[in-house]
Amino acid sequence: MTLLSLAHLILEIALAPVAFLASRREKALRPLAAFAAFLAASDVLRQLLRPVFVHAHRPLVGGVRVLAHLDEALFFGWYAVLAAVAIFYFLRMRPLLVLAGWVAAWVWCLNYPYVSGVRLRNVYHLATLVGASLMWVAILGGIALRRTGKGSLAHFVVGVFAVSEATTIATSLSPDYMQRWPMIHYAGTAAIAAAIAGHGYWWFFRRPPPATPEGALA
Repeated sequence: MTLLSLAHLILEIALAPVAFLASRREKALRPLAAFAAFLAASDVLRQLLRPVFVHAHRPLVGGVRVLAHLDEALFFGWYAVLAAVAIFYFLRMRPLLVLAGWVAAWVWCLNYPYVSGVRLRNVYHLATLVGASLMWVAILGGIALRRTGKGSLAHFVVGVFAVSEATTIATSLSPDYMQRWPMIHYAGTAAIAAAIAGHGYWWFFRRPPPATPEGALA
């Protein structure tokens, strides 16, 4: 693991409790806290899983294949959850179709070994493109339809991740994609750092006061 990857992972883990504490003060931030928790848990789990099957003998069989499919589910889950929180906060809609798409993409990848190698990479690229596109459609659509309401911490966090994913898409279209991979990692790490900073600003300057216990003013 490189120093950049380690910093990325540490920031992801740090974001989860910060978002959880914010959600305890403001219920509207609970979906954002769930997103942050999934982000941290999925990346930690993927870091543990990948050494098991990346260098394993092909075709994968048994428990190793199960772990590889779990890694695929977590990868698709990342983009599904990103799109889901964007749709929830900007369009104020339940993202049930996105979650159904998550399951459908994963089920398709169970068709192993047909879906492997280049085919699997193509599915990953398609998931990245669809997930990022849905985020931007939700953001721009919500703004155009004036469904976002007053700007909030959730809108800011979703926005910075949308910018990060736009960087991923632009970089992935480059012929020397793998050489530009650190740029994607920098963008993702910057997005997580911005999300933590946004929570810090909210906590000190924008958070609502704690609820007054019933009978305290009696």
